[in-house]
Amino acid sequence: MHFDLSSLTAMCGGDPQFMRDFITLFVETTPPNIEQIKELRKTGNWHEVGEILHKIKPTAELFGMMHIHGEIKLAEQAGRNGRDLDKIEGWLDHIIPSLEEAIEELKLEVQKYN
Repeated sequence: MHFDLSSLTAMCGGDPQFMRDFITLFVETTPPNIEQIKELRKTGNWHEVGEILHKIKPTAELFGMMHIHGEIKLAEQAGRNGRDLDKIEGWLDHIIPSLEEAIEELKLEVQKYN
């Protein structure tokens, strides 16, 4: 499993509607962000990649995606600051598939809150 919803559950007070809304928002908004990152990556627009990762980072943390949270933070900072640009590709090679897998798992998970 690519996520841990314990922090989200605590934040939502276990309210299933609130949980469902948060998960649904992530599942609907993150795929377009991932596609943007893929396109920006082709042109080497690392600053914009960093900006998008900045949007994803808090939710990844809230959803307990600690296996990629550190890399998201590093890639975000590198892109925004223009440093360690030689490492971004490697980080993205891990971040993108992990996010995509988490999204598919969360699509199933959200059904528990209906």
